[in-house]
Amino acid sequence: MLVVPLLTSFTQGWAMGWASAPYDPLWAERHHQRAALMAAAGPAGNFLIALVALLALRAGLMAGWFVAPERAFFHSLVVNASDGGQGLVGTGLSVLLVLNVFVGLFNLLPLPPLDGSAVFSIFLPEEHAQRWREVQSNGAISMVGLLVAWQVFPLITGPLFSMLLWLVHPGESYS
Repeated sequence: MLVVPLLTSFTQGWAMGWASAPYDPLWAERHHQRAALMAAAGPAGNFLIALVALLALRAGLMAGWFVAPERAFFHSLVVNASDGGQGLVGTGLSVLLVLNVFVGLFNLLPLPPLDGSAVFSIFLPEEHAQRWREVQSNGAISMVGLLVAWQVFPLITGPLFSMLLWLVHPGESYS
């Protein structure tokens, strides 16, 4: 849980990490629909936190507490209206929004061992879902999945960040 975030931070410019949770693969095999829904709960929680942060940012903009920055970054989607500086609340809400959307979408990639691979299986016919679950249990495939995700996800962070900026500041343009 420490090596991968440090490695991705130094090599990709952003940190990827995770936390482990108790998991019983035998239970998941017996109750694969429930396991898929349980896997979706993490990203759903991320998106709920992001929605609250987005609503708070928009409320702060409408109330006149925040304004659009000249240049936006992951940690500064807004600045204080009073002095144009980065405040704790604006920075915290910006980080909550961006981080939770990025983590939620990263976890939904349909690659083992990410949550999206379990969620993906719910949409497959049972015989294909069974085979997919067998593939997921292979540790080597999980490592390949992480490596692919590690290389693919940075390709979508730019457009994703642009979408978040548009949601926070509709009508503004950033270069």
